Amino acid sequence: MTDWNDFKKRLNNDTDYYANKELAKMVVSNDTKAVFYYLTEIGMPIMKHIEYSIMHRDITAEYYMFLSFPYDKQAEKPLWHRVDLYKGINCLLSTYTSNITCRYFCKLSNKEKRKLEKDGELLEYVDYESLIRCESAFDEEDDMQTKCVRKAYQMLSERYRLVLHYLVIEKMPALDAFPLLEQYIHPRPKDGLTSDEVKQSWTNKQRQDALSLLKGYALKHLQDNFRSIKNEF
Repeated sequence: MTDWNDFKKRLNNDTDYYANKELAKMVVSNDTKAVFYYLTEIGMPIMKHIEYSIMHRDITAEYYMFLSFPYDKQAEKPLWHRVDLYKGINCLLSTYTSNITCRYFCKLSNKEKRKLEKDGELLEYVDYESLIRCESAFDEEDDMQTKCVRKAYQMLSERYRLVLHYLVIEKMPALDAFPLLEQYIHPRPKDGLTSDEVKQSWTNKQRQDALSLLKGYALKHLQDNFRSIKNEF
């Protein structure tokens, strides 16, 4: 396939999906031009949408690995199994790619959130009283649990201490805490917007999700510190 301008026109006006099926076959065969076109012209806008609307983080490597899976180590090339499954039934290759990637990353995002929430809820439930005392003066009567949590808390970066202070100790609503913590949130620039401009365009739901993830990371670091300290005794 040499005339890519003509081929691209066929891809977008392909009622029988012949050109789209041809492109999928070329990608699976690792045709250089086809792979480049598929990952940039078709894949890039989809990936940016997923990063901005679903994952709120960089997914470049995960996205490529998902689409190109599995990798033949002996032949040293990707096999593109998911692209190979495209049969041109009632949708363009771009629509098919959007459907399978959005579905996968939605599930991954929910899984990550559940894990972070589980870790956070567990630590809050077990150590909430100890965590409150982390910002009070040292007390000789602190039990071992409280001493470990206090030390683990002090080992955290200022960012994570502030996150726990506002969201766990003070129990501040996420939308109220967002202006106080947004300096620690750095979304990827998108569509000509800077990171700060992207952040300012977020909906309340996106702001809540971002703080939920930040809180989960802070609690995870606190738990890791706590386990490390306990192992020293």
